[in-house]
Amino acid sequence: RQTMVHSFFMRLGYPHSVDMRPKMLLALSLIVAALPARAQQDNQPLTLDRAIAIALERQPSLTSAAATKDAAAQRVKQAKSRFGPTVTPSFNYQSQAIKGGSVTNIINGVPVTQPANQAFDTRQQEIATSIRVFDTGARRLNLRQNQQALSAAEFGELNTRQNVIGNVATNYYTVLRTRALVKVSQAQVERADNAKKLIEAQVEQGVGAQKDTLQADADLQNARVNLLQAQNNAQVSEAQLRSA
Repeated sequence: RQTMVHSFFMRLGYPHSVDMRPKMLLALSLIVAALPARAQQDNQPLTLDRAIAIALERQPSLTSAAATKDAAAQRVKQAKSRFGPTVTPSFNYQSQAIKGGSVTNIINGVPVTQPANQAFDTRQQEIATSIRVFDTGARRLNLRQNQQALSAAEFGELNTRQNVIGNVATNYYTVLRTRALVKVSQAQVERADNAKKLIEAQVEQGVGAQKDTLQADADLQNARVNLLQAQNNAQVSEAQLRSA
């Protein structure tokens, strides 16, 4: 995993021993799962600003806060509509057919008796308009309540946005710190390994005691344990950044 990160920096023109400072760029491979497809295609390192932009675009809590604000805005519109007139259209249609009896018609000078059928159609259209003049202030109170709810939803969205930005920034620099600590732990492993080899060489030359190799081996094993812990902390911080 460490080799992949170094190879990534070398392809971008960075030296092999790149300095892990807060101003540097975090390798894209650290949080590749959190990036949209276009960012992966660009093959660019992740900056803090870019990480914040991705979080603001994909964070579910922001989507929920925006939906809450939109719902509150619609309720304000609904409350305002109660101050306008109420228009009630109506349409009534009736059809009635009467069969029976007969009628005599003269056709070509010849009287012809035919059955008589009658049909009646009735249509009625109405539009009623009404407006409420006084309601003891209930409509105004309802409008005021919904406007306050909208203001609260707007501030809630802003607060959620700031929380997301703060969490991303904190986790971003935590990733940088934990990865820097991984490099420190690797250096400590190398130092302990070199110290052990030196003591072993001294023992072979007869200028050192055999018991000294035991302490050197213990120091090396402790350094390796510290490296594993540092690598685990780095992976945890990367996971937290993905979900920030």
